[in-house]
Formats: sequence, structure tokens, C-alpha cells
Amino acid sequence: MADDAITQSRARLQERLAELAPAVEEAAKIKAALEALNGGPRPPVTSLDTLIKPSAPPTGGGD
Repeated sequence: MADDAITQSRARLQERLAELAPAVEEAAKIKAALEALNGGPRPPVTSLDTLIKPSAPPTGGGD
């Protein structure tokens, strides 16, 4: 009987998680947009973006 209750609870929780997953994704997008509007840090587009640093502009003195 206890095993049946656990199985049913697990099934209900998995169902609910599947229902809420799109809302969680949407909330993350909204949070990122608000941070961008408020001047917060922008998430990298790819993991490589965290490794790539912009090169320094060339200095004058081409003598």
C-alpha cells in the first residue's frame, strides 16, 4: 500500500513538473530581459563567449 502511494505521488509530481516546465523557461527569459533592461549582466550566447576576450584596438604610431 505504501509503495502504491509513493508510485502515485511520483506520477503526480512528474505530471505537474511537465506542466510547469514551460512556465519556468518563460520566467527565465523574462528575468534575463529585465536584467538586460536594467543594465545587468547578459548571459553568454555560447560557452565559448566566456572564453573569448575582445582584442585591444590598434594604437596609433604607425611610423
